[in-house]
Amino acid sequence: TIALNFAALVTQSGQDVILADLHPGSGSLSLMLGLTQSQSLAALVTKPVGDINQRAVGAQLVSHASGLRVLPCAVAPGEAGLMNNVTQVEAIVKTLNTMCKLLVLDLGTGIVEATRRIAPMCEAVTVIADPTRLDGGSDPFPHPCGKDPELIAVLRHGPARDLDAFLAEDVH
Repeated sequence: TIALNFAALVTQSGQDVILADLHPGSGSLSLMLGLTQSQSLAALVTKPVGDINQRAVGAQLVSHASGLRVLPCAVAPGEAGLMNNVTQVEAIVKTLNTMCKLLVLDLGTGIVEATRRIAPMCEAVTVIADPTRLDGGSDPFPHPCGKDPELIAVLRHGPARDLDAFLAEDVH
């Protein structure tokens, strides 16, 4: 929800934003936004890299009533392994970044190879973690799957400049 709220805030300020849900199999943004479309990340990560271009990626974007454009991901456990298509995921992120002023990526939980390749391209990566897990304490409400920190990344198209200055200047 943090990635969604951040992207929505920046969109409301008039910025051109795309929010991409990059955790196949457990994507939740479509549910939070009430999207029932068939477009999704899965349709792209199964393509050959040479077929990942603005047209193909644009066909999978959904425009929400708020003005936010979203690349959704299905809640389909069978798609979880698609994040292993690292070259395709990297090509999708690079293409998305040419299609907007600000790209917000919800990278899901855990650090997989695709996350390792995408993170260096980002201007900011936010890690949301349970504080008891970081300080070595035990989690009083353990997640049955060993809940890992969630990762949110931000990329901006155009000349590099300080993200805090960008937000202070463009988001009121």
